[in-house]
Amino acid sequence: MSHWTPINLVSLCKPLGITGQLPEHLGALQTDSRKIQPGDVFIAVKGPDQDGHTYLPEAIAAGARLVIAETPPSDAHAESPTPTSDSVCWIQARDTRALVGPLALSYYHHPEQHLVMLGVTGTNGKTTVSTLIYQVLQTLGYTCGLIGTVEKRIGESRLTSTLTTPGPLELAQDLQDMYEAGCSHVVMEVSSHALEQDRVRGIDYKVACFTNLTQDHLDYHGTMEAYAAAKAILFNSLSEHSTAIVNADDPWMEAVCGSTNATRWDIGFNPGQACSILQHDARGLTLNVDGTLIHSPLCGSFNAYNVAMAYMACIAAGASPSNVATALSTAIGAPGRLQRVNAEEDQPTVFVDYAHTPDALENVLRTAAELVPKGVDHDEMKAEKGALRVVFGCGGNRDRTKRPKMGNIAYTLADVVYVTSDNPRMEEPEEIMADILSGIPSMDKVKTEVLRPKAIAMA
Repeated sequence: MSHWTPINLVSLCKPLGITGQLPEHLGALQTDSRKIQPGDVFIAVKGPDQDGHTYLPEAIAAGARLVIAETPPSDAHAESPTPTSDSVCWIQARDTRALVGPLALSYYHHPEQHLVMLGVTGTNGKTTVSTLIYQVLQTLGYTCGLIGTVEKRIGESRLTSTLTTPGPLELAQDLQDMYEAGCSHVVMEVSSHALEQDRVRGIDYKVACFTNLTQDHLDYHGTMEAYAAAKAILFNSLSEHSTAIVNADDPWMEAVCGSTNATRWDIGFNPGQACSILQHDARGLTLNVDGTLIHSPLCGSFNAYNVAMAYMACIAAGASPSNVATALSTAIGAPGRLQRVNAEEDQPTVFVDYAHTPDALENVLRTAAELVPKGVDHDEMKAEKGALRVVFGCGGNRDRTKRPKMGNIAYTLADVVYVTSDNPRMEEPEEIMADILSGIPSMDKVKTEVLRPKAIAMA
């Protein structure tokens, strides 16, 4: 059932031209011609891999009653039937990709305007910060939605997540579902791809967090400068009524957040900043964040930034500092983020972590090294008896330049390195492993095993 009128749609499109008669009733919005039902609206979008304009004939044949494209009918695909006033209404717009988000939000009567929206972006820490915010708000009695890499949550209900940040049609549906379920707050991870591809266009964030920027996704963005510019889209879109929570210790902070109109709250643990680590061991962290004492079960100095950022974000979203600090003492963060998976005192301590960038891997291994029992002499130990062992690989069809860097980091910081396969996608696992090994100066403490379960068993 349509939630809007053709007049609303035309107003949002700011059309360069309209051919044919507007239908009285509109079906669902679609960007995938395979999902078209009779009466639907098809928006032809140029994506990084495919151009929706190529599928205009299929969309029309499937029953699309209205199409929105960047070309006029006369310039459509050669096999496309020329639409007439009796068959298809054709709206020509300047930038169809930028229209999808605002159109989808309008279709659902702008659920985001009834929700306190919190967005978290950065290379590392997005999932942990988002999950901590969600867990704290839920503990404090708010009904909260979560959208991220690991899962979606509506209150206590769990839904499958396929992308860090969903496409604009799915996102608008998610926000509507969350609003109807009684959510007051929604916290979501906002990826650089989503920002570059206008997936979150039209959403007014009350709080936006910047965790850090390190090498990742250069296969898509090309350079670190372009990667930073993509992240900056979120902060440049904020109004003066919003709050930006910023990692002031990150060297890319100004490039990403320097032009924001939002009120900026900086956090940092470097000398001269307002945060400090008071205690850090296998039991967790104790922090001083702007005068407030915070205990967290999360391990690792890098998690100090995540905990402090979640603390500040919850305050910016309306919670009291003392209540947030109390809730953080039981917030365990996201699974697979330096997650301890065994508790037997007479067994090795085992952590699982999602580290998939050089910076993240270095942070995790430095933290793990700090947790190795004191008195262990690494230099005198044989590799087979190493105190710190790491099993890792790199994903396929992603930035190849980070693979040798990650290999070198693992070799430098761990006592034994097991190089294995990790989601090779369309690449050969052995070739990915060879890229990793090219950054390792010696094989003296390195083992290779393409089968990941076997590599884990070896370790």
